Amino acid sequence: MCPVDGNTRVWLLSPHSAGDALIAGWKIERARLGDRPVINLPGLSVSVNEMVDALSEVAGDEIASRVEWQLELRIEKIVYSWPGAWNTDRAQQLGLTGDKTFADVIRAYIADDLN
Repeated sequence: MCPVDGNTRVWLLSPHSAGDALIAGWKIERARLGDRPVINLPGLSVSVNEMVDALSEVAGDEIASRVEWQLELRIEKIVYSWPGAWNTDRAQQLGLTGDKTFADVIRAYIADDLN
């Protein structure tokens, strides 16, 4: 059940990539961070429609067609309060990386959690 419009953009980072980024961030020398130790981790800005398209690409149309759309205003208000994207130039300059595509996130989930 998808409670938001398909054009809704969200910022995502897979658990595997989040772990990798946290470990890499821990290894960054404190002096390189200067007076701003907070870093936005690299991730993906993706719409819900793009997520469903990626699901279709990885798992097939039959699986993707199982997504049902039922808008929930209460949930929309929460999701719309989240950033749909943010600037990660600094993290990338420090050598941190994120997921390249949402299809890669799905493939990693299948490999790590379903097999």
